[in-house]
Amino acid sequence: MTQTATIRRHSAGGLDRYGNPRVLPVDEWPTVAWPIYGVGQSGSDEPDTANRETVVTGVKVYAPVDGPYPEPEDRVELPDWPGVYWETVGEVLIWRDNPAVTVARHTGLVATLERSRG
Repeated sequence: MTQTATIRRHSAGGLDRYGNPRVLPVDEWPTVAWPIYGVGQSGSDEPDTANRETVVTGVKVYAPVDGPYPEPEDRVELPDWPGVYWETVGEVLIWRDNPAVTVARHTGLVATLERSRG
């Protein structure tokens, strides 16, 4: 592995006085060390939003298939962006099987993450 990211597992903080789930701040969610191979850019967008200047940036994270990986509601802190929490987009893509050959020679997973500013 070349780097280690931090997964913040989504965690509810019990129920409030009305019986609704209480959402904890991301800083209080449990953490898991996530060994990764690398990070690549997947694009950036500036949606036309009234009275806002929003920028949505995406990255793809490449990691081993046998380690932990983020679930859709988790947040990820990457080594090159300390203190910035990235959101998981959809399900993680797991490359374990290759239909053309009996055993996949190179396995791994790809997680798509994004963050919004503005």
